[in-house]
Amino acid sequence: MASVTFSDVQKTYPDGTRAVIDLNLEIDDGEFVVFVGPSGCGKTTSLRMVAGLEDITGGELRIGDDVVNDLAPQQRDIAMVFQNYALYPHMSVFDNIAYPLESQGMKKPDIKDRVSRTAEMLGLTEHLKRRPRNLSGGQRQRVAMGRAIVRQPQVFLMDEPLSNLDAKLRVQMRAEITRLQEQLGVTTIFVTHDQVEAMTMGDRIVVMRKGVLQQQGPPELLYDRPANLFVAEFIGSPAMNLFRGRLDDGAIVLGDQRLPLPQRVLDERSGLAAYRGRELAVGIRPEHLVASATANGDLPRLAADVRFTELLPPERLVYATVQAPPVVTDDLLEIAKDVDAAAVERLEELEEEQFVLACARFDSSEVTPDRGTYEFAVRVDRVHFFDLSTGAAVR
Repeated sequence: MASVTFSDVQKTYPDGTRAVIDLNLEIDDGEFVVFVGPSGCGKTTSLRMVAGLEDITGGELRIGDDVVNDLAPQQRDIAMVFQNYALYPHMSVFDNIAYPLESQGMKKPDIKDRVSRTAEMLGLTEHLKRRPRNLSGGQRQRVAMGRAIVRQPQVFLMDEPLSNLDAKLRVQMRAEITRLQEQLGVTTIFVTHDQVEAMTMGDRIVVMRKGVLQQQGPPELLYDRPANLFVAEFIGSPAMNLFRGRLDDGAIVLGDQRLPLPQRVLDERSGLAAYRGRELAVGIRPEHLVASATANGDLPRLAADVRFTELLPPERLVYATVQAPPVVTDDLLEIAKDVDAAAVERLEELEEEQFVLACARFDSSEVTPDRGTYEFAVRVDRVHFFDLSTGAAVR
C-alpha cells in the first residue's frame, strides 16, 4: 500500500488540448478518494496517468516514494478495474482471477490458495468454473474486482466500474466496494460522473472541471461549504436552487421579496459586507425550503407558485416558480450548446422571464398544494452566496 501524490501534474495532447492543468493532490496511504465531474473534466485522464496508460506532459507523479512518470504500467504495482470489466471470455472465473498471478510466475498451489480466498471474499466460490457469459453483470463486476484484489497491489484504480449496472445493482455494488476497501485498506482512486456515488463512497471527493481541481475534501464539506458555483450546482441531488439577488439592509432581496438575515449570520459571514447593495448569486438547497405548517415561526417566508410535486417516499419533492432572476452559468450554457440552438435560446428566455423553478424537499407526510401559491419557510442560516463574476463562494 502507498500514497499517491500529484505535484503540478499536467496533460496536454498533441492538438493542444489541456486535459489536466497543474493538478496538486496528495492521497494518503489507505484512503478512498473519488474523482468526480462532468464528461471531459480530466478525471479519467488523471486516473490513466496514475496507471501509466497516459503520458505525463508536466509535473511529477509519485506512488509512495517513487517517481513513476516514466515507469511502465507493470512496474507501478497498481491494479485497475475498467468500465467494461475486460474479462477474458474463453477463460473460467478461476482463470480470469488467477491470470495476473500466473503472469508473475507464482506457483500453482499458491495461486489456488489466493484465488480461493479472494473468491470467498467476493461470494464467487460457487462460480469459479463458469465462464463470464454465464454470469450476471454484478457477478462479472465481482470477477473484475477479484482480478484486481488477488494481486495485492499498492493502489486500486477504478474507472466508472458501476456504469454498466442497473440501478439496484449499482447500489449493492457501491456498498460492496466500500466494504472491501475498508477491509483491505488499499489506497483507492475511484472515477465517476455520478455525484451520488461520490457522496456515498469516498473518504474524500475531488471535483474537477475543465482539467482544473475545483475543490477537494470530505463529502459533507463539499455539500455544506461549496467553494464555488460549479461545486454548488454539481454536488447535491436535487441540485441547489440558484437565484440572482442582492443584499439590502440586512436582508436578501429576491425579486420583490425580502428575506431578513439574523445578525449572527451577518457576523459569521464577514465577506457579505462588501456586497451590500450589490447583486450576487443566492443558493438555497431543497431541504432548506421548509413546509410552513411545521416551520419555526421566526423563519422568513418565500412565496412561490407550486407547479407540480413528485412523491418519492419517504420524501416529496415540490417544484414551484419563484419570481426572481435566475443564475445562468457558463456550464449551463455549455450543456445547452451541446443539445441544440433551441436549448441556448431557452436559457436566454429564462433570464428574460425572471423566474426560477425551485425545488423543495419535504417529508412525504407533510401536506402541500399540488398547484397554487404557497409560502415556503427559508432556513436563511443555511443559505449560500456566490460572486456572480468569479463564481467564488462569499463567506
